[in-house]
Amino acid sequence: AATYMGQLVRGLERLHAMGLMHHDISLENTLVDAHSRAIIIDFGMAVKAIPTATDFFDGHHAGGSYHAVPLAARQNWPGKCGKPMYMAPELWYPQGSFDAFAADVWALGIMLFMLLTGAPPWEPTWGPEGAAYNHVKDGNLHGLLLAYENGPNPIPRVSENAKDLLQRLLTVDPRQRMTLPELRAHAWWQQYAQYVNAA
Repeated sequence: AATYMGQLVRGLERLHAMGLMHHDISLENTLVDAHSRAIIIDFGMAVKAIPTATDFFDGHHAGGSYHAVPLAARQNWPGKCGKPMYMAPELWYPQGSFDAFAADVWALGIMLFMLLTGAPPWEPTWGPEGAAYNHVKDGNLHGLLLAYENGPNPIPRVSENAKDLLQRLLTVDPRQRMTLPELRAHAWWQQYAQYVNAA
């Protein structure tokens, strides 16, 4: 999981550095090549994130280069798109603008959840409905994992560092959501540095 996560993060960093939001990050849009490297595919929903006059973060955030972009539909870009299970809350309930890059980070958190547990965090077609999603929305990912660990089909136990990382990636308020630079500084990343930094 750490090896693939490191490769996916590097791919997203490259995209974001070019001002591109993938807009459909998912395990379904990831391939593993002949050298066991995770490759991000399917750029049909990708969008160029042209900065607006308003910084989404105030410039003091670790991801200070992130900007809001209009959510309103433009030619060839429906705004609200992607697979329901991976869509960030701000895409379900648009309020005029959203952070294009933070939405990709949310999807990355969903992918890490599945890489660590072997299960989706909630029923893929639900979107932001049901008790499982509410655990995440309320900042109680620990409770969600505990329910799954002790449920009828238990998932593998997840370390405390991993739980903290997942909660920060899956933070409903995109202004508080972890950025990619913060991810690299997290204790989980440091714990598995030999894997996440592997070629």
